[in-house]
Amino acid sequence: MKKISLFLPALCLIMLPLISACEQVITIASPPPSPTPIAPTFTATPITPTATATSTPDPCATENISEVIKPVHQIMREFDDAVAIAGNTGRELLSAQIVELQRIRREAENQSVPACLKTLKEFQLAHMNTLIQAMLSFMGGTEQDMVGQGIVLSRQLHNQYMIELSKLMGETVVAIPTNPVIIFEIPIETLEENADETSTPPPPTPTVPVVTNPGPTSALMLIAPAMDSQTVGILEVGQSALALGLSPDSLWIMIEIPNQPGQVAWVYASLVQMQGSGTLTVIPAAP
Repeated sequence: MKKISLFLPALCLIMLPLISACEQVITIASPPPSPTPIAPTFTATPITPTATATSTPDPCATENISEVIKPVHQIMREFDDAVAIAGNTGRELLSAQIVELQRIRREAENQSVPACLKTLKEFQLAHMNTLIQAMLSFMGGTEQDMVGQGIVLSRQLHNQYMIELSKLMGETVVAIPTNPVIIFEIPIETLEENADETSTPPPPTPTVPVVTNPGPTSALMLIAPAMDSQTVGILEVGQSALALGLSPDSLWIMIEIPNQPGQVAWVYASLVQMQGSGTLTVIPAAP
């Protein structure tokens, strides 16, 4: 009995730490949290735009030529207007008009044109230079014949310019045959008197106005009394045509186109000579 009494305290001392350990809260380890899915990150690679090759429009193409010619011809029209004013200016006041013509010429010289307009510009500048030189000679007292030759040459160059312009615009320039039919009104008595004669009668004097191109160059026949209007044909040197009317400014003469009865055109008055006793009617400008 005494041994049991001694054993029990020893047993309690041994069991006490075990009981204390059992009283502690046993923490059950929870499973580790699931990892949060990470969205993949995409890095945008910049795309370098590819340059698209664009062709430069051809200024000499048919669909572009009209717009390319406009600034060139605008200068020519300005020069023509200045020439018209100079033609009605006295010699003592002509120097100011020549200065204006020289200014326009310099503007034409500085104007850049594509290769297809090279010939057009050459005729333009040659015409301007020739006419300006003729006016300077006139002011300097040069003989009238020399001045006249310069003016005739400038007209020829102007005609060449207009012909080149028509070609570039795709207009057909028709050369009239050299033996045109000229309409004259010959009295019946003259025909009867010459009916039995075997010799060739002299050319009759026209009783209606007739214009003749004296040369030395051909004259353009235009559809309207303006330098920039459409060309319908050419009045060759020595050709004649029936005169029908006069423009309000007297710079242009309406004619019947040779070999084309009823078809009319306009020629620049200073390029032709008029014969006949009739008086031309002034034809109002189209509205």
